[in-house]
Amino acid sequence: MLNFRGNVFCSMKRYDAAIAEYEAAIDLEPGNREYRENCAAACIEADYIHRADELLGRLAEESPNPRIYNMIGNACVIKGEFSRAEASYREGMSMDPADVNLRMNLADLLITLKRYDDARKILKEAPAAESERSAVLLDRIRDETEITLRCSGCGIAWRVPKVLEPQGRLLITGEPPGDCPAGECPACGKIYCVSCAADGVVDGRFMCSSCGTALKLTSDHLKYAVKTRLSEAEANG
Repeated sequence: MLNFRGNVFCSMKRYDAAIAEYEAAIDLEPGNREYRENCAAACIEADYIHRADELLGRLAEESPNPRIYNMIGNACVIKGEFSRAEASYREGMSMDPADVNLRMNLADLLITLKRYDDARKILKEAPAAESERSAVLLDRIRDETEITLRCSGCGIAWRVPKVLEPQGRLLITGEPPGDCPAGECPACGKIYCVSCAADGVVDGRFMCSSCGTALKLTSDHLKYAVKTRLSEAEANG
Protein backbone atom coordinates (compact mmCIF):
# COMPACT_ATOMS: atom_id res chain seq x y z
CA MET A 1 0.00 0.00 0.00
CA LEU A 2 2.82 2.42 0.83
CA ASN A 3 4.54 1.72 -2.50
CA PHE A 4 1.27 2.19 -4.35
CA ARG A 5 0.69 5.52 -2.58
CA GLY A 6 4.23 6.57 -3.55
CA ASN A 7 3.48 5.76 -7.20
CA VAL A 8 0.33 7.87 -7.06
CA PHE A 9 2.23 10.82 -5.59
CA CYS A 10 4.90 10.45 -8.30
CA SER A 11 2.25 10.59 -11.00
CA MET A 12 1.12 13.88 -9.41
CA LYS A 13 4.77 15.09 -9.30
CA ARG A 14 4.54 15.32 -5.50
CA TYR A 15 7.94 13.78 -5.07
CA ASP A 16 8.55 14.66 -1.41
CA ALA A 17 5.31 12.91 -0.46
CA ALA A 18 6.24 9.96 -2.68
CA ILE A 19 9.65 9.62 -1.05
CA ALA A 20 8.08 9.52 2.39
CA GLU A 21 5.84 6.64 1.31
CA TYR A 22 8.67 4.73 -0.35
CA GLU A 23 10.95 5.17 2.65
CA ALA A 24 8.21 3.81 4.91
CA ALA A 25 7.83 0.81 2.58
CA ILE A 26 11.61 0.26 2.65
CA ASP A 27 11.57 0.31 6.46
CA LEU A 28 9.04 -2.55 6.37
CA GLU A 29 10.86 -4.51 3.63
CA PRO A 30 14.51 -3.35 3.42
CA GLY A 31 15.39 -5.95 0.79
CA ASN A 32 12.63 -5.11 -1.67
CA ARG A 33 14.28 -3.87 -4.90
CA GLU A 34 11.14 -2.31 -6.36
CA TYR A 35 10.63 -0.02 -3.37
CA ARG A 36 14.26 1.09 -3.42
CA GLU A 37 14.30 1.67 -7.18
CA ASN A 38 11.12 3.72 -6.97
CA CYS A 39 12.51 5.73 -4.07
CA ALA A 40 15.76 6.41 -5.95
CA ALA A 41 13.83 7.61 -9.00
CA ALA A 42 11.75 9.97 -6.85
CA CYS A 43 14.89 11.24 -5.09
CA ILE A 44 16.43 12.14 -8.45
CA GLU A 45 13.31 14.08 -9.41
CA ALA A 46 13.39 15.90 -6.06
CA ASP A 47 17.15 16.59 -6.28
CA TYR A 48 17.94 14.44 -3.25
CA ILE A 49 20.98 13.11 -5.05
CA HIS A 50 22.90 11.90 -2.00
CA ARG A 51 20.07 9.55 -1.01
CA ALA A 52 19.60 8.46 -4.62
CA ASP A 53 23.32 7.63 -4.85
CA GLU A 54 23.12 5.62 -1.65
CA LEU A 55 20.18 3.55 -2.86
CA LEU A 56 21.50 3.08 -6.39
CA GLY A 57 24.97 2.13 -5.19
CA ARG A 58 23.59 -0.71 -3.13
CA LEU A 59 21.27 -1.86 -5.90
CA ALA A 60 24.13 -1.87 -8.41
CA GLU A 61 26.27 -3.96 -6.05
CA GLU A 62 23.48 -6.48 -5.55
CA SER A 63 22.31 -6.92 -9.15
CA PRO A 64 22.57 -4.09 -11.70
CA ASN A 65 20.04 -3.74 -14.51
CA PRO A 66 19.41 -1.17 -17.29
CA ARG A 67 17.03 0.88 -15.15
CA ILE A 68 19.62 1.19 -12.38
CA TYR A 69 22.31 2.31 -14.82
CA ASN A 70 19.90 4.81 -16.36
CA MET A 71 19.15 6.34 -12.97
CA ILE A 72 22.83 6.41 -12.02
CA GLY A 73 23.49 8.25 -15.28
CA ASN A 74 20.70 10.73 -14.58
CA ALA A 75 22.04 11.41 -11.09
CA CYS A 76 25.55 11.93 -12.46
CA VAL A 77 24.27 14.42 -15.05
CA ILE A 78 22.68 16.47 -12.26
CA LYS A 79 25.98 16.43 -10.36
CA GLY A 80 27.95 17.35 -13.48
CA GLU A 81 29.83 14.04 -13.52
CA PHE A 82 29.45 13.64 -17.27
CA SER A 83 32.10 10.97 -17.84
CA ARG A 84 30.53 8.74 -15.22
CA ALA A 85 27.08 9.45 -16.64
CA GLU A 86 28.15 8.40 -20.13
CA ALA A 87 29.77 5.24 -18.78
CA SER A 88 26.57 4.36 -16.88
CA TYR A 89 24.32 4.89 -19.90
CA ARG A 90 26.62 2.83 -22.12
CA GLU A 91 26.83 0.04 -19.55
CA GLY A 92 23.05 -0.08 -19.40
CA MET A 93 22.81 -0.15 -23.19
CA SER A 94 25.25 -3.06 -23.31
CA MET A 95 22.73 -4.98 -21.22
CA ASP A 96 19.71 -3.88 -23.25
CA PRO A 97 20.48 -2.13 -26.57
CA ALA A 98 16.75 -1.61 -27.15
CA ASP A 99 16.25 0.47 -23.99
CA VAL A 100 15.02 3.78 -25.42
CA ASN A 101 15.41 5.79 -22.21
CA LEU A 102 19.10 4.95 -22.03
CA ARG A 103 19.58 5.74 -25.72
CA MET A 104 17.81 9.09 -25.58
CA ASN A 105 19.50 10.14 -22.36
CA LEU A 106 22.91 9.25 -23.77
CA ALA A 107 22.20 11.21 -26.96
CA ASP A 108 21.03 14.18 -24.88
CA LEU A 109 24.23 14.05 -22.84
CA LEU A 110 26.43 13.86 -25.96
CA ILE A 111 24.68 16.92 -27.39
CA THR A 112 25.32 18.76 -24.13
CA LEU A 113 29.00 17.82 -24.50
CA LYS A 114 28.87 19.07 -28.12
CA ARG A 115 29.81 15.63 -29.42
CA TYR A 116 27.31 15.96 -32.22
CA ASP A 117 28.58 13.18 -34.49
CA ASP A 118 28.43 10.67 -31.63
CA ALA A 119 24.90 11.83 -30.78
CA ARG A 120 23.76 11.49 -34.40
CA LYS A 121 25.06 7.93 -34.48
CA ILE A 122 23.14 7.03 -31.33
CA LEU A 123 19.95 8.59 -32.68
CA LYS A 124 20.33 6.98 -36.09
CA GLU A 125 20.17 3.59 -34.39
CA ALA A 126 17.03 4.48 -32.42
CA PRO A 127 13.92 2.31 -32.96
CA ALA A 128 11.24 3.70 -35.26
CA ALA A 129 8.92 3.96 -32.26
CA GLU A 130 11.16 6.67 -30.87
CA SER A 131 11.14 8.78 -34.03
CA GLU A 132 9.43 11.69 -32.30
CA ARG A 133 11.96 11.91 -29.46
CA SER A 134 14.80 11.37 -31.91
CA ALA A 135 13.47 14.17 -34.11
CA VAL A 136 13.45 16.58 -31.17
CA LEU A 137 17.08 15.83 -30.37
CA LEU A 138 18.10 15.99 -34.03
CA ASP A 139 16.43 19.41 -34.26
CA ARG A 140 18.45 20.47 -31.23
CA ILE A 141 21.65 19.36 -32.96
CA ARG A 142 20.71 21.35 -36.07
CA ASP A 143 19.87 24.43 -33.99
CA GLU A 144 23.24 24.24 -32.25
CA THR A 145 25.34 23.51 -35.34
CA GLU A 146 23.56 25.26 -38.22
CA ILE A 147 22.10 28.63 -39.16
CA THR A 148 19.21 29.30 -41.51
CA LEU A 149 19.46 31.69 -44.43
CA ARG A 150 16.10 32.71 -45.86
CA CYS A 151 15.00 34.43 -49.07
CA SER A 152 13.26 37.74 -48.30
CA GLY A 153 11.01 37.23 -51.29
CA CYS A 154 9.54 33.73 -51.17
CA GLY A 155 10.85 32.49 -47.81
CA ILE A 156 12.81 29.52 -49.14
CA ALA A 157 15.46 28.52 -46.60
CA TRP A 158 18.99 27.15 -46.76
CA ARG A 159 20.60 25.57 -43.71
CA VAL A 160 24.38 25.85 -43.45
CA PRO A 161 26.93 25.00 -40.75
CA LYS A 162 27.56 27.74 -38.21
CA VAL A 163 31.31 27.18 -38.30
CA LEU A 164 32.88 27.17 -41.75
CA GLU A 165 36.32 27.33 -43.24
CA PRO A 166 36.91 30.29 -45.60
CA GLN A 167 35.07 29.45 -48.80
CA GLY A 168 37.37 31.35 -51.13
CA ARG A 169 36.36 32.76 -54.47
CA LEU A 170 33.05 31.59 -55.90
CA LEU A 171 32.90 30.93 -59.63
CA ILE A 172 29.49 30.21 -61.15
CA THR A 173 29.27 28.90 -64.70
CA GLY A 174 25.97 28.46 -66.47
CA GLU A 175 22.56 29.31 -65.09
CA PRO A 176 22.00 28.48 -61.41
CA PRO A 177 18.68 26.89 -60.38
CA GLY A 178 15.89 29.17 -59.22
CA ASP A 179 16.11 28.01 -55.60
CA CYS A 180 19.81 28.86 -55.37
CA PRO A 181 20.83 31.95 -53.38
CA ALA A 182 21.36 34.97 -55.63
CA GLY A 183 23.07 37.11 -53.03
CA GLU A 184 22.69 39.46 -50.08
CA CYS A 185 22.07 43.18 -50.20
CA PRO A 186 25.02 44.96 -48.51
CA ALA A 187 22.75 47.92 -47.72
CA CYS A 188 19.70 46.34 -46.07
CA GLY A 189 20.91 42.78 -45.47
CA LYS A 190 18.08 41.07 -47.36
CA ILE A 191 18.83 37.78 -49.10
CA TYR A 192 17.15 36.64 -52.31
CA CYS A 193 16.98 33.44 -54.30
CA VAL A 194 17.61 33.45 -58.05
CA SER A 195 13.89 33.23 -58.90
CA CYS A 196 12.94 36.21 -56.75
CA ALA A 197 15.90 38.29 -57.93
CA ALA A 198 15.41 37.49 -61.62
CA ASP A 199 12.96 40.36 -62.21
CA GLY A 200 15.43 42.91 -60.87
CA VAL A 201 18.46 42.25 -63.08
CA VAL A 202 20.35 45.39 -64.19
CA ASP A 203 23.36 45.09 -66.47
CA GLY A 204 23.51 41.39 -65.76
CA ARG A 205 23.53 41.84 -61.97
CA PHE A 206 20.90 40.86 -59.43
CA MET A 207 19.53 43.89 -57.58
CA CYS A 208 17.74 44.24 -54.25
CA SER A 209 14.04 44.87 -54.88
CA SER A 210 13.83 47.01 -51.72
CA CYS A 211 16.69 49.46 -52.15
CA GLY A 212 18.09 48.83 -55.61
CA THR A 213 21.57 47.87 -54.43
CA ALA A 214 23.47 45.13 -56.26
CA LEU A 215 23.39 41.80 -54.44
CA LYS A 216 26.68 40.24 -53.39
CA LEU A 217 27.91 36.76 -52.50
CA THR A 218 30.58 37.74 -50.01
CA SER A 219 29.70 35.82 -46.83
CA ASP A 220 31.10 32.33 -46.38
CA HIS A 221 27.66 31.07 -45.34
CA LEU A 222 26.06 32.24 -48.57
CA LYS A 223 28.93 30.86 -50.65
CA TYR A 224 28.55 27.50 -48.93
CA ALA A 225 24.79 27.51 -49.62
CA VAL A 226 25.41 28.30 -53.29
CA LYS A 227 28.08 25.60 -53.66
CA THR A 228 25.85 23.04 -51.98
CA ARG A 229 22.85 23.86 -54.17
CA LEU A 230 24.94 23.83 -57.37
CA SER A 231 26.45 20.46 -56.40
CA GLU A 232 22.95 19.07 -55.81
CA ALA A 233 21.75 20.39 -59.15
CA GLU A 234 24.74 18.86 -60.92
CA ALA A 235 24.22 15.51 -59.20
CA ASN A 236 20.56 15.50 -60.25
CA GLY A 237 21.49 16.23 -63.86
